[in-house]
Amino acid sequence: MSQCLQVMKLLVFKFTRIGWNVALYIFDVTVHDCLHDWYVQRIQTLTTVAMEKRLRSWSSCTHILVSLAVILAAATRCNAATCTSNTVDALIEFRRAFIDPRNRVFSSWDEASGNDCCTWAGVTCQNGALVVLDLEGPSVTSSDRVTNNHSYSGRPGHTLNKLQDLQTLKLKNLEFNSRIPSQWSSFPESLVAITINNCDLQGSIPSGIASNSKLQTLDLKSNNLTGEIPSRLCNLQDLKYLDLSYNDLDTSSVPSCITNGGSITNVNYGHQNSNSDNDVYGSGIYGPDNGSSGTTVAQPIPMMILLLLPLFSLLHSV
Repeated sequence: MSQCLQVMKLLVFKFTRIGWNVALYIFDVTVHDCLHDWYVQRIQTLTTVAMEKRLRSWSSCTHILVSLAVILAAATRCNAATCTSNTVDALIEFRRAFIDPRNRVFSSWDEASGNDCCTWAGVTCQNGALVVLDLEGPSVTSSDRVTNNHSYSGRPGHTLNKLQDLQTLKLKNLEFNSRIPSQWSSFPESLVAITINNCDLQGSIPSGIASNSKLQTLDLKSNNLTGEIPSRLCNLQDLKYLDLSYNDLDTSSVPSCITNGGSITNVNYGHQNSNSDNDVYGSGIYGPDNGSSGTTVAQPIPMMILLLLPLFSLLHSV
């Protein structure tokens, strides 16, 4: 028996050095039948208990994971279904102002879905609150373009200011065929970006749009806007990006905060249809490195220099 104990001590040492399989082999060769049956039975018992505990642990983990998955799915569903009735009504009213002949834009906008507007195309929500409305229709030259519903009473988009948590409004290739709604002067303070491109916005830019004091981006390029650029835009202290290009604006008198750079680090008001010299005078783009000291506006060559060029050539030949 003492010999078996010595061998077992040696076996424990071997366990830590060369592992289970080799140690069992040494045990079989050295001890033969001494405690062999007892030891093997003990090992089997311990292994079985350990495996049962492991399986129970895995089973518990599986139940926990499944439960978490169910809870997460339910929470996601709840968040997606928490649009307020005012938000849904504002979106549905906006949709009625357009004709989408092939349902390219508004196919998922289903009134029957109740308050589940966060699942609609172009809508992004956070905790059930609509924060981004981003819609793009087919090209305005295509046969399935989204056009203005002429039977609709009111200006398209006049209810969008009721989206009380809206941060970004981005619309492209939707034919408003209308002036900018006066209601756009009272968006919620959360709004930081307005981008309306190729939407056939008409008339002047309402000065009241500068009432949205947190605006950082105002992009109204490629519309049919007329009149002057409102000087009240200079009151937008957070405005960094302004693009009014490709309209029909009068740029003969541009607010100084735009021509001199100011806090607006990126400005473009070129390519106006009414300006014959718009490629020369119409653009003023300020990059982050230029600040208020630089401008890309091209300056015309003074007429006096043009008149003197033949004289300079004659003197040079003599």
